[in-house]
Amino acid sequence: MSVKTQISKKEISSFFEVQKLECSSDGHSDSVYFLDDKYILKLFEKASEKSIKEEMNLLEMIRSLSVPRVKTELFYLKEKPALIYTKQKGQSPQKPTLKQVEQIALFLKCFHGFTKGKTNRNEKLFDKQRVWTLVKNSKDTRLIEAYESLEIDLKNDGIIHGDIFLDNVVFKEDVLSGVFDFIDACEGDFILELAVVAFSWNLDEKGLNVLLSTYGANIDSKEFKKYIKYALICYCSFRAAVKRDYEDIIIGL
Repeated sequence: MSVKTQISKKEISSFFEVQKLECSSDGHSDSVYFLDDKYILKLFEKASEKSIKEEMNLLEMIRSLSVPRVKTELFYLKEKPALIYTKQKGQSPQKPTLKQVEQIALFLKCFHGFTKGKTNRNEKLFDKQRVWTLVKNSKDTRLIEAYESLEIDLKNDGIIHGDIFLDNVVFKEDVLSGVFDFIDACEGDFILELAVVAFSWNLDEKGLNVLLSTYGANIDSKEFKKYIKYALICYCSFRAAVKRDYEDIIIGL
């Protein structure tokens, strides 16, 4: 059980009628509960009201896609901001198939179609200056050398999810049934979004080709691998900043 804030069925019943309350082991930052196996209750341990409202607005903008619906207004439970979402059925894959790679590429193509040119008030997590500061603060010579050796120009295309790891998607067999956890969505580069998927899904050359061709990305494999390297540097520095181990991903550099 990974929840940080313990609640009872009686406490949540003041805001939402529920028969069954079950703790989730998902999530590194927030306390997550399943309600009657139909809804998700999330208590935000660190996110600000501003970020939560940005997520609510974004989910409304893309509500026609396979994303959660917000079922309540923002409320407070044990002094923590909270929301209830619809629960998306399916399983997170351990080793994604090429069909699943194709599905996430199609999702991102549609998602970016909605968010192109749109603004977001969240911090730009992948901004080069921000990442460089985190890299220097890590004092990890591997990260510092990797950053200094990389030449890359990032665009501000619109709003990206930025964290589409396998535990933030679910499939029914090979059909994408849900993408969630948009709390850190921010303005960024759409190709970098694809690069986060590429490294976190551990895609081989065939998988990379399917991802890029299905999305319709106008970039060759050699150039795309620069984005993958930058995405790896970003996530290593993010984890270093919160004293979380990143040895499992730095090997990709």
